[in-house]
Parts: sequence; C-alpha cells; structure tokens
Amino acid sequence: MKKIIVEPFHFTVNVFDNKKECIDWVILNHADYDIVETIKNSEGLFHQFQNDPKFILLYDNKNTLEHEIIHATWYLLDYASIPLSVDNHEVQAYLFEHIKRLIKT
Repeated sequence: MKKIIVEPFHFTVNVFDNKKECIDWVILNHADYDIVETIKNSEGLFHQFQNDPKFILLYDNKNTLEHEIIHATWYLLDYASIPLSVDNHEVQAYLFEHIKRLIKT
C-alpha cells in the first residue's frame, strides 16, 4: 500500500496494487464487507468510505491505473464541490497528472 495525500484538497488516498492487501486493509480499517466483495470481483476500483474523506484506489496494471485515476478525479473534484464542465475541464487534467505522479514516485 502507498498512502498519498492529494493536494490542495488534502485528501488521503490509499493506493493498492495487490488485491489481498487491499482486502485485508479494508477489513482491518473499515469492516466494510460489501466493498470487499466488490474488490474480489474487480480489476480496479476507486472508492470513498461513507462519511469519511479517505479513499482507496486499487489497480492491477497500467491500464487499470489510468482508468481508476479518471474515476478518482471525478470523485475528488465532486467531493471538493468543483463541478466539471467544458469550461473548466483543465483542472481534471492537472489533477490526473498530479495523482499519477504521486502514485508513481
């Protein structure tokens, strides 16, 4: 697991590239068995725990990583009350690059 902090929002995202490690972490920290079942049947996932500004991102390959980062940008911008539109989609592109750089470094 890699814990990243997505600024400027200060969101914590726990990033996993191992499904078992992700499941073990979810059970230990949230006891959310519904999401565990989803994880078991997923190649990738971005999830926010209810009423908690903590997120998990699970990926199993480069293509899944980029796919899940796109989901992450939507969730994080929505959580921060920043609407996306044709007029301000550049913020999503920069956030995508920022998250990917955090994960890869």
